[in-house]
This record gives sequence, structure tokens and C-alpha cells, in this order.
Amino acid sequence: MLQLVRSAENARAKWGAHLYYYYHHLLFMMPLGVCIPETPAGFYRMSEIRSLAFQRDHAYIDMPFPRHWTSEGRELLRDRLLSIRSEVASSRYVVVKDTDTDEIISQAEWHYYSPESVGDVMDLEFVEGSEEEKNYARNMIGSFQAGRREAIKEKNDHLMCKFAPSEAKPLSFL
Repeated sequence: MLQLVRSAENARAKWGAHLYYYYHHLLFMMPLGVCIPETPAGFYRMSEIRSLAFQRDHAYIDMPFPRHWTSEGRELLRDRLLSIRSEVASSRYVVVKDTDTDEIISQAEWHYYSPESVGDVMDLEFVEGSEEEKNYARNMIGSFQAGRREAIKEKNDHLMCKFAPSEAKPLSFL
């Protein structure tokens, strides 16, 4: 079960009575578990959640994950996530499950970079479309990656948010 604080008393002290009420009821209404996804079905559900969250509003998502809003596109996204998991050492994935139903209700992906690294370079050969579209996508994704690598190098922080190109900030709590 996901426990954000060690006890209900700590929840009340940390968040106050109002939020304690929601925390208290959340623990009893929906027990949550955090786990590492293992199966293609789990990664497909991750692709559904990601697609629904970003919809068609972010070119950075649409370009590397073409047609992610369709079932075929989500299968491609699932396969890409499985490939990244096995081929990119810095990748990390977790899902949150409702332990009563075993339904995945949330997902997260991030990259943890060793102190010697300045980030992975994504293979951009998968980009689809005309030559002009491919060049645009490669430049856009490449410039984001370059900025991310520079931020890691500059700040000497090794955990970066992946899907916030305009707000990529190091998370310095490790």
C-alpha cells in the first residue's frame, strides 16, 4: 500500500486536519501500490495513460510517439517503452495500482544519470513523415535533448524531468 507518511498522526501534523481527512479516507477507500511494470500489458496501459494525459497538445509527444491516440499508435508506444527499458540504462518506470482491482491508475518515467554522464542521446531514426517533417522533428527533439544534457552538466544534478521541455528542472533530493 502506498503510504505517503508513516502514520495518520504524521499526516495530520504535516498537512493539517483538512488534508488529513482526504489522506485518511484515501487509505481506506483505495489502497494503492507502487511497482515496476513488467508486462507488455502494463506498458500498454502506461501508453494509454500517457496518451490521455498529453492528448494532441504537445508536439514533443506527438513526434516521437506518432498516432499515440490510436490503439495502433499505443502499441507502437508500448513497444518503444519496452525497447527503451531494455536498451537505455538510465530509464526508470513505475506504475501506481489500485491493489483491490489491480488496475494501473498512474505511471511515471524518468531518467537517472550517473555523475559521469550528461544524458542519453535518443536514436531519432524512428521519426516518420516527409523529409521536411523528419528534419523538423529531429531538430526539435535534438535541441530539447541538448538543453537537457547541458542542464545536467551545468547543475551536476542527475535526475531530470523528461516531459517538461520548457520547465526541465533538476530534482536535487537524492
